Amino acid sequence: MSEESKPSSHVLAASGTMAVGTLFSRLTGFLRASMLAAAIGLALQGEVFNVANTIPNSLYILVAGGVFNTVLVPQLVRAIKNDVDGGDAYANRIVTLGAVVLAGVTAILVLAAPLLLRLMVDGSFFTDPALEQERESLIDFARWCLPQIFFYGMFVLVGQILNARGRFGPMMWAPIVNNLISIAMIATYLVLYADVPAGGGYTTSQEVLLGLGSTVGIAAQLLVLLPYLKASGFKISPRFDFRGTGLGHTLRLGMWTVGFVIVNQLAFYVMVRLATSGVAEGATTGGGGSGYTVYANAFLLTQVPHSIVTVSLATATIPLISRLAADGRLADVSSEMNNTLRLVLAVIVPFAVSLVVLGPALATIMFSWGQARGDTGALGNTLIAFAPGLLM
Repeated sequence: MSEESKPSSHVLAASGTMAVGTLFSRLTGFLRASMLAAAIGLALQGEVFNVANTIPNSLYILVAGGVFNTVLVPQLVRAIKNDVDGGDAYANRIVTLGAVVLAGVTAILVLAAPLLLRLMVDGSFFTDPALEQERESLIDFARWCLPQIFFYGMFVLVGQILNARGRFGPMMWAPIVNNLISIAMIATYLVLYADVPAGGGYTTSQEVLLGLGSTVGIAAQLLVLLPYLKASGFKISPRFDFRGTGLGHTLRLGMWTVGFVIVNQLAFYVMVRLATSGVAEGATTGGGGSGYTVYANAFLLTQVPHSIVTVSLATATIPLISRLAADGRLADVSSEMNNTLRLVLAVIVPFAVSLVVLGPALATIMFSWGQARGDTGALGNTLIAFAPGLLM
């Protein structure tokens, strides 16, 4: 094997491991989504839970996702390569600072849940008396789910430390644990509340089961990573000596991504507000309506090739090109990036075409069950509309 081919072989092997893990994660995620639609439907009642359960991930991305995902691995690789202790002190400072910031932000947002929801969902949820029960359940769910921000952030921090040390598999396999816990929670819900008609708000017991169950799943996927972190030789040890250690440089690098993240998340919040307006109007007029729940499930399906192929390849490639760049091998950096892009397009293009042809049938097969029976028409059309976006 030539020296030039070794990096690509390494990337393919590492990304293959991650792709298998992501595939199983997606399969269990599809089962979870299908069961959840059967339990609470794709209309108003489904909207109340799904919006609240989505907010933590979107806010995590807004607060820290740009820094954690795009900047951290190259800086960790640099520290591992250059620091006397193999980057352990630097990584522990990152973990400590991240935990403090995430905990503080999470606590503030839990307290400010009603205000946050006023900004995100259609105003009729807070002004229309007919939606009073849904509003109360929406706020309750948000308070149960917002602690996920802390666990999402710490999961990415720990996972990126593992990635920087060449341990790519655990971060891709861990979400399966979250999905299995969610599946067990939804199965319990289906057994306990199968005969309860959809509509109106949720009872306290329903809110606890769905809300707490979702947060426990996110916490569990973080805990799964810790034994692998220990096996890699890294020990978490809180360090508060932040000054003069290079963290400022890392944060400044992350600021370059903040503008993109803010614009992206503002677009997401506008979409959620518009989507919830359709469901709210349909609920009050009796005409039905599709909203964020339909959008989210369609998006889940369209992200299959991205999550299995693109993310796996990118996650394996970033540490490699970081090492190549640190060694001044810029031609190899360009070669690795070109190879990765070609592999991605070879999968994305056929998948986009298949969505146009098979989208409605796929929506019916996966989601036309239980409370969602007969409500998949809008989901199928949304899948078709998403197809061109995969190529952009």
